[in-house]
Amino acid sequence: MPFAPPEALPPVAAFRQTTSGAWSADGRRVIVRTYVIAWEWDVDPAQPEAFWSETPRRAWLAPEERGEAITYLPDGALLTTSEGDPMPVNLVWRGAR
Repeated sequence: MPFAPPEALPPVAAFRQTTSGAWSADGRRVIVRTYVIAWEWDVDPAQPEAFWSETPRRAWLAPEERGEAITYLPDGALLTTSEGDPMPVNLVWRGAR
């Protein structure tokens, strides 16, 4: 399938195209982001791949023009970034987890 820039795709595609993902340091959460939103799952360490059959929850992010990357910090906060000049780096603090 040839590459198509997001501008050439239907608007809903920005919600489905995965741009990044991460496991939390303790292995109990997984997050996957698209250009626009992120989805997070709780993970059972005894069955680490079973989360794919569960319904994720939406993880709220800072507004970004075109979200590209996401990772967990040790305290459960998220770091995100986007394409652009300047390339923003956002800290999303989420309280105690």
